[in-house]
Amino acid sequence: MRTIVLAFLVTIASILICRSAIGQEIVQRADGTKVRLNEDGSWDVIPVLPFETSQKSISAKDLLIEIKLRSAELDQNEIVGPVFKFSIVSLSPDKILKLRTHSTYYNEFTGDGGSYPYGFQVKDNFGNLFEVVSVSPKYEGYKDKGLRPGDTMEFEITLNDTPLSSTIFLSFTFDAGVFGNKNSITMKIPNEFLERKPRKTAMDEMLENDARIRELFKPRE
Repeated sequence: MRTIVLAFLVTIASILICRSAIGQEIVQRADGTKVRLNEDGSWDVIPVLPFETSQKSISAKDLLIEIKLRSAELDQNEIVGPVFKFSIVSLSPDKILKLRTHSTYYNEFTGDGGSYPYGFQVKDNFGNLFEVVSVSPKYEGYKDKGLRPGDTMEFEITLNDTPLSSTIFLSFTFDAGVFGNKNSITMKIPNEFLERKPRKTAMDEMLENDARIRELFKPRE
């Protein structure tokens, strides 16, 4: 009995020392699971992500290209969803890769035409689907300049909606040929990577408008 009590006291002391030393309220139990300690004495088990992340970087690739996530940002003052910035790196030693990020259409009766993002599927871990509303720059196939061996291109992808705060990850699937890739590529992006810009208050907007007016009427030298 004394051994059990002593072991319990040692465990509690270790938790308190850990919290005091590193200023965190997350501890790891003997079975390897992590728990978050609450001020009321209760705790919550932290779910294990189905992937590993390292130093805020994530990438995916096939034989021809590597896709690297540069940033993920949500401006809560905009009507659209988050913006993801990717670097596309050619891994091919001898191919000029043709990209096709958009599909074109033309109505011969009305004369209307245009293009829309094509070859992207995005969903969260709950199965909620998100629409890609913008991809920049735009590539429509063989008429555009290709990605040469060793070169890198930068792209921005904007979604139509914001992930739930309880989302664990977003799954991006890039169809074959979108970025010159030979096969379909899937990348899972943890929700914690999404940098959220706080919503502006009425006071913030008033100060910004005041600064614009001052700049507009500023005497020119």
